[in-house]
Amino acid sequence: MFESFQHKMKFLKRSHIASVAQDLSYLFGSQISEQLPKMSAALNHSLKLDLTYFFFRHYRFQHSDEFLQVLSDYLKRYYQLSLEDLRIILSLVVEMNQGRGEPSPARKELSFISYLFLCVMIQRDSSECLVDLCISPHLYKKLRTFGRALSYGTMLPDPDQSSLLVQKLTEYISYLSDKKASIPWILEIEKLRYEWPSPLPPTEGEAGKIFQLLSEIGTSGIGLKSKALRKIGESLGFEKEKGLEQCLDQICDLNLCYSVPQGKERVYFLTKEGYDLTASAFVKKWYRTKRKPLKELLTHALSYQVEVCKQLPKEQAEQALSQIAEAGPQLAPQALAALLKRLSHLRPKDELAPVAQKLFSLSEDLPRKLMLIDVLQGFGKKRHIIELLDYTSKNDPFPRVREASMLAFERLQERKE
Repeated sequence: MFESFQHKMKFLKRSHIASVAQDLSYLFGSQISEQLPKMSAALNHSLKLDLTYFFFRHYRFQHSDEFLQVLSDYLKRYYQLSLEDLRIILSLVVEMNQGRGEPSPARKELSFISYLFLCVMIQRDSSECLVDLCISPHLYKKLRTFGRALSYGTMLPDPDQSSLLVQKLTEYISYLSDKKASIPWILEIEKLRYEWPSPLPPTEGEAGKIFQLLSEIGTSGIGLKSKALRKIGESLGFEKEKGLEQCLDQICDLNLCYSVPQGKERVYFLTKEGYDLTASAFVKKWYRTKRKPLKELLTHALSYQVEVCKQLPKEQAEQALSQIAEAGPQLAPQALAALLKRLSHLRPKDELAPVAQKLFSLSEDLPRKLMLIDVLQGFGKKRHIIELLDYTSKNDPFPRVREASMLAFERLQERKE
């Protein structure tokens, strides 16, 4: 809950929307107080934050009927509002949206539900995704189900087949399926098109070039200077230097990269969002080259480490874990969790549990210990794991580790095997 509040507040405090977001939040709060006087102050505060965040997070789609449908689904399921209260709140959103100019025809063609589908498929963490998109778990699961249909090429029957949203999504997935064979990064390219800040989104070909540009920055590991980017831009077919600079400015506006001055030049780096977007492309390049030592992976961004660990072949995954268990290269906690999860699908859990236990005993930092506690309880009600958690809950120097161990210990004690 606190992480959700932090994420939304941080987003709304961005310099270019901060003052307008504050005004809109005040308007939502005062209107809710006036029209729903029985609503508690705490609920009003939470509701106006969500409404303001949704309004700005998805501003590109405010013209769409789907905008209100998705918001209605979230409010109904999260706040459990009565139909009358929900009607009043949605009418407030419609009122706040009046006076906005019409989007360009090209922007109008982009479907909100298709955009949400792209985000759900690309964003790795389900909890982060739910908070970032401000959608209900019900809708998230439905979108993931459609994602499996795209992956395996079979459309599953949907109870809401008559729904307009489902029909649009079915058509969009059919389009993506046709494209995927010739354009491996079609999801990422489409997401770029949907999020592009200018009124006229780039064409598929233009978005493909922008994606390649981002991938080059990401795989460099150390950022790229303006001069190097100009050469890459020329090879990708950016006609003029000014066109490349404008493109980089817009990528920065999307929070996919940032630049810092270095002498007379600027050096460009990807943000977390930029690394997340290009992670699949990095994995493809990683496996295209000869087998690389684990320590080389550590020089790359966390998003890249996690994605590689998720897809390591069994032999390489076991070698990596063996190296780590011998106090070798230390993967970031999230990457180590991905590696253990990958191996849990390839090896019996009884064989993997002692290795995870040894890793825990070697760990000295808080994030790694917390991650391993979460992993250990997933191995089931094993005597040695219960004893370790019991001991750790009483003796670990970190209070948060003691608390997490106690909760995990209690959960395992209650579990029926």
